[in-house]
Amino acid sequence: MKVPLSLAAAGAIAILAACSGGNAGSPSSPSMVPLSNSPMSSIFDLGCKKTGKLALDPCSVDLSVSNPKATVTAKAPSGSTITFNDKDCTSKSIATITGDDGTYAVVAGTAKGKCTAKFTAKIGKTVEGTAVLDVSNKV
Repeated sequence: MKVPLSLAAAGAIAILAACSGGNAGSPSSPSMVPLSNSPMSSIFDLGCKKTGKLALDPCSVDLSVSNPKATVTAKAPSGSTITFNDKDCTSKSIATITGDDGTYAVVAGTAKGKCTAKFTAKIGKTVEGTAVLDVSNKV
């Protein structure tokens, strides 16, 4: 007696079959697309709020007594000017952000809480991208 295969089971089998190859995931395998060039690579950025060609690393910082300062790197197209607005954080005394040229220091303020800072990359008057930094202060 044959048992019909459900769609979920068929998908699981297909995934297992694709993963079972000895060197199928190696970069030299012509049948595999590197994850960084794949549309699936953006799945790892799901927690980051951004548009266009600006990325923050990390895009979320947790400040605490043992970690009152964090460094954030902004990556944008060559020739971009990056600015940020941290009024949400400074107005609540949660954190301050300083820096330029793509490297920024996030320093805990005197108040506990959460806030966001918006970064913008422009070339001339053209916005190349925006990104949001989520800050949590537990100091």
